[in-house]
Amino acid sequence: MRIALASASIAEALFAAANTKVGPRKPDGVVPPTVELSEVQVQIPFASGSRTAVLIAFSNNGQGAGNSNVSVRGAQLLTLGPTGGQIARFPRFVIHFLQKALFTTSHMLILIVAGLALCVLAKNWRTLALISAVPLYYLVAQSLLHTEYRYVLGIHYFAFIAAAITLSCAFSCSKELAKGVVLRQGHRARQRAEA
Repeated sequence: MRIALASASIAEALFAAANTKVGPRKPDGVVPPTVELSEVQVQIPFASGSRTAVLIAFSNNGQGAGNSNVSVRGAQLLTLGPTGGQIARFPRFVIHFLQKALFTTSHMLILIVAGLALCVLAKNWRTLALISAVPLYYLVAQSLLHTEYRYVLGIHYFAFIAAAITLSCAFSCSKELAKGVVLRQGHRARQRAEA
């Protein structure tokens, strides 16, 4: 299995080389010498991870009617050391797991319905009306007229807000629960010390 680690456009490198001013500034009225673009160096930084081989491929991506010619004089591979962010490997793993566990359609539907139910239980009608107004409009009026996906994209943002209400309540409850446990343990420790 091949995975693309990086890509670069030779046309963009030529354009950048032609339009980049190199060297000291010239006084006004002095025309800088023309640059011959027969040779351009292209640098492609990438992180290889645990891979031990690199494959370089050239393609014109089907552009142009004529033949494309590229002359490669050489390739040089430089090692700069381990990639940055190694210290964040564990937090990234935890966040990735939470994203895979929570943010699937079946779980999100549960979170959305629970968020709306929490608004009803808290009798927070204004919040409920604000969250459900746009999705209801799209489902009732818009979906009869337009069936394209782009017309219902607005629903998702309000659905995420409803799911966030559930997650916020869950975190608040767990925080209060943890405080209660800590206070009970402190109270028991004081009672043992007094006895």
